[in-house]
Amino acid sequence: MKKARLLGASIAGILLLFALWTFTVKCPLLSYNIFPYNIGLPYGYFGNFNRVKHRLKQVSGIRILGYHQHRDLSIEDFWFTVQTEKGLTFDLQFAGGHRADEIFDQADGLAVKDPDSGSYLLYPFGSGERLEVAVGKEMRSAVDVLKSFEKIAEVVEADRQKAVSEARLEDVPGRYLRIIFPSFYYGHELLIPM
Repeated sequence: MKKARLLGASIAGILLLFALWTFTVKCPLLSYNIFPYNIGLPYGYFGNFNRVKHRLKQVSGIRILGYHQHRDLSIEDFWFTVQTEKGLTFDLQFAGGHRADEIFDQADGLAVKDPDSGSYLLYPFGSGERLEVAVGKEMRSAVDVLKSFEKIAEVVEADRQKAVSEARLEDVPGRYLRIIFPSFYYGHELLIPM
């Protein structure tokens, strides 16, 4: 009789764990309502955000100052305010509808948003563009951009003064790393410190 109860309790425990895992992975909104705390897991409601945060922490020379999340049925988009070793502060924007961390492996270009005008300066990768010439290497991913941001910032400032290639990001196909430079959220009440 004891063995039967023990077996029944074990099976019930396994089923409960399986049900919780299924809800957190397959239904992020339900997982947020059951357990609305971010404990750093790479899946569930906060999964996309956590994967990007983990990848950002791996980039040498970059310090995360804070973040903001636009929470809804899922995290629609989120921002990280980061700072380089030389003190340049900028925001990285990520859309929540897809695997945002993939941009750390392969990106189509860089889109730098001016916080005052709202327009973007677009820099496609892989075509010998101004950024790649200034940095001295081919750009392929978000990691390349973050490691070379001081040089990139000089090109962006020069292009901003000339008003070169301003566009709306919605009109450009592909995966572009979106940066707001200088930072809009640094010192803003929406920024949640790390």
